[in-house]
Amino acid sequence: MSLDQVNGKAEEEETSFDTVLVASSYPVTVAANGTHDEPEETLLEEPEKRYVLETPEERRGRRISHLVLYTTSFNVCVGFSIVLTGVWPYLRQLDPGLSKDMLGWVIAANPIGQMIASPLLGIWSNWAGSNRSAFIITMALFSLGNLLYAILNVFGSAALAVMITSRLIVGFSSGNIVIIRSYISASTTLKERTTAVSLTSAAQAVGFIVGPAIQTALAVAMSEDTSEATNSTTVIVTEEMEEAVVDSTSIQWNMYTATGWISCVLGLLNLLLFLPCIYKKVLSIINGIAAPI
Repeated sequence: MSLDQVNGKAEEEETSFDTVLVASSYPVTVAANGTHDEPEETLLEEPEKRYVLETPEERRGRRISHLVLYTTSFNVCVGFSIVLTGVWPYLRQLDPGLSKDMLGWVIAANPIGQMIASPLLGIWSNWAGSNRSAFIITMALFSLGNLLYAILNVFGSAALAVMITSRLIVGFSSGNIVIIRSYISASTTLKERTTAVSLTSAAQAVGFIVGPAIQTALAVAMSEDTSEATNSTTVIVTEEMEEAVVDSTSIQWNMYTATGWISCVLGLLNLLLFLPCIYKKVLSIINGIAAPI
């Protein structure tokens, strides 16, 4: 078959098609008659966007929900930083024979928990279509983890394992930071977004600062008798503290357990803020117009 015959056959096949794609205001259309008249069928239809105006009441509810999330960011960061300066002497009080290697595991448990929980919480929030349940559960875990930290003395020889577990649980709860940032981005206009995200970061930073300050204030208010060692980084546990280690029948209240109780109460109060009467339904801001999602 010659080249001219091949070209001629290709032209015949090309002209035999009676369906062509034509440009129109529709995403993709088909004209069955081979002309450029009105399309008969739409292959892909763009979903209709239903925008609603934001009433003053809805705007107020959205702003309140932002304040709730700023408070949550603050409390979560306080829960992480409040134990940093007291965790080592607390460990020594529970078990004077512990090495400093264990301190690293206790501190690392929180960020490890957050690293694991963050993507899982993001997936869950998208699947559920609402972030309220995720916030309630994470704040309940936050309170549980800090409660365990406050009552470590009742676990006896298992206190170290329970402490690591408690910090891991608090780390899981800290994963809600990703949901907070996602909500802030979705529920603000382009003009509001920079300020809202900045306030979220500021709340976290203040939480990191306030946590150690609370521990310092508790140390001054509830100072215990300790003797100085030749190594300034070593804390010598006194006989009075050793007696407290033996007494595992009652819940302790001291400069170390108080941080756990304070964080536990903050978590419970924060959980109440996510009740429907306070934390309103999420709004997504599209092109400056509020629309329910």
